[in-house]
Amino acid sequence: MKAEAAVPGADPIPEVDRTPGTLPAAAAGKDGAARASASPPGPVSALGRALRKVSRAAPYLLGAYALNLALAAILGAIVFDAVQTSLGSSLAGARMRAGWDQRWYEAFAVQTQGVASTFRPSISGPGGVLDALDSFGDGFASLRGRGLGNGVLGLMAGYMIAWAFLSAALLGTFAERPAGAGFLARGGRWFPRLLPITIGGLVFYALVLGPLRLWLDATLEDALHEVIDERVRLAWLVVEYAGLWLLVAFGNLVLDYAKIFRVLAADDGARLPSVRALGTAGRLLARRPFAIIGLYALTALCGLAAVLAYVAVAPGAAGGGSWPAIAAVLLLGQLFVLSRIVLRALFLAGEVVMAGGSLAAFRRAESALSPPSHGTEVEQRAIEPAAIAAAG
Repeated sequence: MKAEAAVPGADPIPEVDRTPGTLPAAAAGKDGAARASASPPGPVSALGRALRKVSRAAPYLLGAYALNLALAAILGAIVFDAVQTSLGSSLAGARMRAGWDQRWYEAFAVQTQGVASTFRPSISGPGGVLDALDSFGDGFASLRGRGLGNGVLGLMAGYMIAWAFLSAALLGTFAERPAGAGFLARGGRWFPRLLPITIGGLVFYALVLGPLRLWLDATLEDALHEVIDERVRLAWLVVEYAGLWLLVAFGNLVLDYAKIFRVLAADDGARLPSVRALGTAGRLLARRPFAIIGLYALTALCGLAAVLAYVAVAPGAAGGGSWPAIAAVLLLGQLFVLSRIVLRALFLAGEVVMAGGSLAAFRRAESALSPPSHGTEVEQRAIEPAAIAAAG
């Protein structure tokens, strides 16, 4: 079905009520008018609709978890072989069954290379959360420092490609684009189309967490080299990293909404280029900052609750090594991994709902206030029906 056939393009756009906070209605019949004139969803409403979308996508999330588990099993087998070879039937093995043996680990860390070198006590229990945050915060410098030849970066790249495909499939599923297509078919359709934005995002994160972070660290150190009050130094450090992470969060929002707008716009007869999609995402964020940031914060609080629950109950590496304890650690860890997958899906579903509920009305307002060019009109007609469907 062509994009032009989705909305009666011959119908005139009604006069816009310029009262602040009001949005124009569509002139495409009572049902279309009711949908388009409805207020865009607020953060709580969008989160509720997103939860329903995520619940309907449960089989796909379990499939994503299975893929994650398979990749982890490959890495785990390599690490297991290295640890088993190192421990053997030595006394260190007996000590490790009773608890963590730091002396053995120090000797093991010196000798191992490649994937096995990623084994450390922080991978178990609450340390795994902090370790992941630390690695992301330093721009994965610890992984890059091991060199390209150890296989870690290659496996990480493969993991990121797999997740880029899954994210594209989830976006297509939540936006129901194309209608009636399967999960993998949607992934195959949107993955190459969203790849430029994904690559741009990787470059953005690399610049912010790499050169920019290092420059800020050096600048702050130069400015405070004569300051001996640790409270002042800590305060400025908090300001630096708060600004850095706000920039990362803003970039994440713009990138996610740009991908969503590409999905909503690419309806047979129209395409939304990546650069224009980024601009549209930025404009929507500027127009509805409280709703969009509020939804982002609510979803992040859900993730924080899961993290705190895991940290509160998960034992660390210093605990005993009985089989029930090992099984409990494994089960809790896998439940936490599954919760992270659900959280990522919840972010995407909420953003799809927010974009679908906001974009069509804003496009109509823009068209009424300033007559669109032919290209903008085609883009508008392609987005509006998909946006209305995605908001439901």
